[in-house]
Amino acid sequence: MLMNLMNNVWFPNAIGIDLTMCNFTPELTEEFWKQCHGDSASPSRTLANLFLMQLPWLRMQDELGDIRILDVGCGSGNNGPRLQAWSGGKVSSYVGVDIRTHDNWKGVVERHAECRFYCADALDISSYLIDDTSLIMSQSAIEHFQQDMDFFSEICAFIRRSGKPVIQVHLFPSAAGIRLYRWHGVRQYTPRTVSLLSRMFSEFSYSRLYCLGGAACNELHVESLTTPLLAKAQLDKPRHRPGPFSDRVRAAIAADSAGVSREASFYALVIHSHARERIFR
Repeated sequence: MLMNLMNNVWFPNAIGIDLTMCNFTPELTEEFWKQCHGDSASPSRTLANLFLMQLPWLRMQDELGDIRILDVGCGSGNNGPRLQAWSGGKVSSYVGVDIRTHDNWKGVVERHAECRFYCADALDISSYLIDDTSLIMSQSAIEHFQQDMDFFSEICAFIRRSGKPVIQVHLFPSAAGIRLYRWHGVRQYTPRTVSLLSRMFSEFSYSRLYCLGGAACNELHVESLTTPLLAKAQLDKPRHRPGPFSDRVRAAIAADSAGVSREASFYALVIHSHARERIFR
């Protein structure tokens, strides 16, 4: 944690010209909210769901043709059906890769013919980057990779060879994560450290780093999730009271969306390579 802290405060905003910072301002309508917020979902998880839900799926389909997803660190595999629903049925195929096999995979495949799953290490990702892969994504995964630079190098080599439009979407913790999640993963990220990843693709790509959430979401997370967990007061977690906690998460996201985020809760990195049209502003 000490090394992470030092890395997080070392010129965090020193970014290159290849990376543009953006604020994510989600739509918080009832329709979106019912789909994105589970009863116990943290502000960061809810924001990540909102971000994926509100991607420009139609324009992405126009740009990519068939949307064929490789999801690295897919966990239980539920993102496959969710992305199909959130995209409005625009996903042609979904391949999930995780370091552990999950019992849920079989059921997902039986219900969703477009989904497949493999057990593999992230550094073996080149084995699953097939020619028609057009959307590469990860959610709360890269912070667990010991060699994240090597992981992105494999992806870079694939996209360079392909010469066709490919979009990447990666969601991961900001520097605030050291306060929110403590020992979760092996690192957090800052704009400076994200630049080390995005600059690999600068020759044939443009990159956007979206700030998700801010101070209000972070304070709610610490009060409702971090502090009770540290105190081992599991049964008294406010998130076990779905109605009030959901309302507070929504209010915190709305408050952070009203201004410029100075303390992002989470990040979403979008890298669009060999673009025919720039669809991320």
